[in-house]
Amino acid sequence: MISKVTITVALLLGLQGCSTRSVSLIHPGTGATARCEETGTGLLAANVGVMLENCVKEQEAKGYLPMEKLSPEQRSELDRRGLLPKPAAPMGY
Repeated sequence: MISKVTITVALLLGLQGCSTRSVSLIHPGTGATARCEETGTGLLAANVGVMLENCVKEQEAKGYLPMEKLSPEQRSELDRRGLLPKPAAPMGY
């Protein structure tokens, strides 16, 4: 028979999740950048995707696009103007 302590510990361990997600955005006309980042722990970790999606939608309403949604023409134009952010250097271990 499973004890109440075992069930309680299992339940608490299941609630200890952590999630962090982020999206980099850029305004194709101005080159201005924005970043949506959400972090959640425990029960809130499950809502990180929804919170991030809401942030991205708010920025898209202002004219920003996630970097991966830039068309080749937009990317080329931003790069020509020196406004395309350079990729971050990999972290050394």
